[in-house]
Amino acid sequence: MKLPFSETWLINLVSRQDRYEKMKKQFDYFGWEVKEHRTVIHPWCKEISQSFNAWGKGFLDSPNAFSCTREHYTLIKSAYLRGLDSICIIEDDVSFNNNKSIWEEYLNNLPKDWDILRICSLRGKTEQDIIEAKSENIIIKKWI
Repeated sequence: MKLPFSETWLINLVSRQDRYEKMKKQFDYFGWEVKEHRTVIHPWCKEISQSFNAWGKGFLDSPNAFSCTREHYTLIKSAYLRGLDSICIIEDDVSFNNNKSIWEEYLNNLPKDWDILRICSLRGKTEQDIIEAKSENIIIKKWI
């Protein structure tokens, strides 16, 4: 199944080869062509994330979160500057529902006028454990 995006990228920490292998297996299963964006957490990300923490706990509250957000921006800016119509960015901790027909139906029925498509995002070990234990029951949702 071909993805309906100009480019699809995987953000993966160089130090997390295990996550890369897990994601590669998922992409191979679906037959998705995904480019790798391997990255590291730069030391200055810790200092910046601590300043966000000073304002209260928020999304950019760790070096990992800040670094990942920075990588999203890098890929989106690159796509914009190259004039791409769309881009899909996948983080290395995602577990996909393995029902190919659900994905095919979902991706073939995207609205023609979408600006941002967010398929699923859960943060934290507990949520990830639930996904991995019950991935066959996860329903794909469109966020508007």
